[in-house]
Amino acid sequence: LAAEGPTLRRSARVRLERRLRRLHTPPRRWSTPPTGLQLSVAPCETLKGQKVSSGAKLRGTKSEWHCTDAEGPCTVEQLVLADYARRGWKGTHCEGGLVKAMFALFMWEVLFDGSVPHVFQTRFQSAPLDIGTPHFYTARQQRITTEVQ
Repeated sequence: LAAEGPTLRRSARVRLERRLRRLHTPPRRWSTPPTGLQLSVAPCETLKGQKVSSGAKLRGTKSEWHCTDAEGPCTVEQLVLADYARRGWKGTHCEGGLVKAMFALFMWEVLFDGSVPHVFQTRFQSAPLDIGTPHFYTARQQRITTEVQ
């Protein structure tokens, strides 16, 4: 194995082992909801647009689309918002920030519950260390159930 080679530094070996562990662990999105709830499938819509051909795309730049409601090209998010506006809807592009903010407001007491040990190491943390892991729910299951009801 390359990880056992004599020219591999210790720090590189640690990084490789960490990456291998992450690759071996299935993503959280593959797990079923812990409460046994069945999630319904959201309706899917397909919007067709014409992409602006600008030659080679630079890495890290957004793709550009022809938008009928704006002068010049627009982003895919603006294209979708323009389509919804034509149907009489209003929208905003926030990358899930609104949902995350609402979750934080409704679950503030659960998020910053001091009775769960070792999840806050410093006073500068903005969230507990176990958020985003299955342990977050299991450590606070009763409190979450109470808050939701």
